[in-house]
Amino acid sequence: MKKKCFKKHNYLKHRHNHNFCGDCGKRLRWRGIFTKLFYLGFLVLFISGCEYLQASPTRNPQSLQPTNEVALSANETNTTNTTINATIIIPQVVIQPRNNSLNLYFLNVQGDAAIIQKGGESMLINGGKEADSSMILKKLRDLGISELNHTILTNPSQDTIGSIPYLILRAKPTYLYESGLNDGSTNYRLMKDVFLNTTIVQHNKQIDFDNAFTKILVLYDDGKGFASRMEDNSLIVKIAYENVRVLFMGYCGFECEERIYDEDLEADIIKLSPDCNANSLVFLQKVNPKIAIVKDTCPEVENRFNNLNIPLYQIKDGDLAVSIKNGSYEVIR
Repeated sequence: MKKKCFKKHNYLKHRHNHNFCGDCGKRLRWRGIFTKLFYLGFLVLFISGCEYLQASPTRNPQSLQPTNEVALSANETNTTNTTINATIIIPQVVIQPRNNSLNLYFLNVQGDAAIIQKGGESMLINGGKEADSSMILKKLRDLGISELNHTILTNPSQDTIGSIPYLILRAKPTYLYESGLNDGSTNYRLMKDVFLNTTIVQHNKQIDFDNAFTKILVLYDDGKGFASRMEDNSLIVKIAYENVRVLFMGYCGFECEERIYDEDLEADIIKLSPDCNANSLVFLQKVNPKIAIVKDTCPEVENRFNNLNIPLYQIKDGDLAVSIKNGSYEVIR
């Protein structure tokens, strides 16, 4: 007859006796096995955790700063044909606005766009293509600009006017300057519908932009009428602040350069026309810039600047900022 096990059984007393209760002996053996497995599993988990902490990369505090993240599928494969997904971190070029500095932002968008900020006042020169609208608006918001004081449309091409109707609604410019030339595009008609009182610049015009001297130059008030090419009728903007002069050439080409030659064009910084039929050697010698900025350009124009030993910054490489303060300027990439 099989013995029954009772709780009062003295296991300690009989732990070396192989003849004591069989069921209780089994329980003790299984208890010992489970105890060993528990401690072994705990040890494995502890060692694995230490290795994970050692392998984890240290977070760089700078990586916590605000950035624009663009996730790109590189469509590249390694030797094992594994797809690689690359993430490019693009730092934002933002200068803290101050009353004693003039900040210029040249945006890397599909079209042409630049933002000028002086203290609490702001100006947009050209609005890029229609696809650039959200990017330009985001840049305005990053700079703390909810409403624009001035918007200048150098010419009505789709590279400059595309996002203007959208930006009028979202950034509410107080003044909008244009040449009055109409390319018949839908975006131009929309601009006229949402901003009824644009200022058509028929002669050279000075505008009030804090204490930064700002002047819009035109070529078609010389008695010869408009140029044959639409781009050659571009409005040209000159800004002077603390003895630093900046010239925005819009899309001005060779004919435009020739007809405004007698104007005061000398500048320290020139924003070039992206047109290959522009930036003649005679014109550049007249302006005599210290640096030049352009969206993209032709090899012959690039060689011209190399020969003149003038640094040429291309916006296609990323947003570019220039800060003017105390009679000097700093280029920030």
